[in-house]
Amino acid sequence: MGAYGGVGQATAQYVREWRLGRLRIGGRRPDLAQQFANEKLGGEAEVMAADVGDPLSLSRFCAGCRLIVNCAGPSYHILDRVACAAFTAKADYVDPGGEDAVYERLHRQDWVAAGRTAVLSAGMIPGLSGLLPKWLAQQGFARARDLTAYVCLKDRFTPAAAREYLLSLSNGYGESLAAWRNGRRASRALQPLIQTELPFFSRPVNAYPYLSTEAERLAQALGLVDLSWYNVFESGHVLAAIGRLQALDAEQIDSASAQLAQAAELDLFGLSPQQLLVFQLGGEDNSGTPVTRTLLLRARDSYELSGTVAALAVAKVLTETIPPGVHFAMDVLDPAATLEHLRHSAAVTAVEFVSGGVESNIALDEGAL
Repeated sequence: MGAYGGVGQATAQYVREWRLGRLRIGGRRPDLAQQFANEKLGGEAEVMAADVGDPLSLSRFCAGCRLIVNCAGPSYHILDRVACAAFTAKADYVDPGGEDAVYERLHRQDWVAAGRTAVLSAGMIPGLSGLLPKWLAQQGFARARDLTAYVCLKDRFTPAAAREYLLSLSNGYGESLAAWRNGRRASRALQPLIQTELPFFSRPVNAYPYLSTEAERLAQALGLVDLSWYNVFESGHVLAAIGRLQALDAEQIDSASAQLAQAAELDLFGLSPQQLLVFQLGGEDNSGTPVTRTLLLRARDSYELSGTVAALAVAKVLTETIPPGVHFAMDVLDPAATLEHLRHSAAVTAVEFVSGGVESNIALDEGAL
């Protein structure tokens, strides 16, 4: 579903490239789906009109499928509609979005008893944002204690992505200015960092603290005492738009999404899209000695990263290496295998592992690694 969107295109292309199965692609615009199939899939896909707001249409789309990938959005509006249609059709389910609200709804159905598998949050954020720190925790730690994350997304917004982002700010996905302190969420524990020098950024940036529910689950899974997570903005248009638009009600979401997309275009003026994820983890090794490890990933396409994680989830479900039930991708995908795959992705321009901490004046320009 939603195969001709940014994440949908990337996912479908990997499914075809890896020969995971015959493809059926769809959405409300079958003309766009057909154009995508012809231009990017070599015509090797069945095209079908499908509307997530029409149960009969969804039922027809899911009928006869082994697995459904839902790349339509925003997930806070669609919720579990596509997943329920997949369940009824006796198909498994993968969703690059589908966060906590969808997880709770799907648990009302017995996916385990039905022998069906659902993998949610199989994208870049959430998804890869949990898998990378988990990989880091496997690099010589007997115990992980504290994590600091700096995540900068400098990219264009598709209409669905803009709506998804704005809705996530006010639908229980997380809390601004919060952090994980002493093993629990602490409200207003952090303040924004304005025009601050941060590791691997070539100029002063604005960093806004935000503790997502995925970050909380990550902290619990790793047994962290403290976690500080910052969304980083190199320019000011998107940050200003978020502050202005996040309190709008659902009836204004289309207008707000258009404004956010325009702000992203202004921040990108004369520049190329770029994503930078930096994770610094502290703890102890087997001898009890304090250790620090840092992981950096730089990429040029956020939709490509999300599509890669979604396709990896598809491959794992189809090979039945994920048990029946409802799962978050962070909990069932292999961090090492995921990172190794990304190392060979054309969208990834740098992966760097530092055995130690980093100084705030270290800057790494694109293409330096």
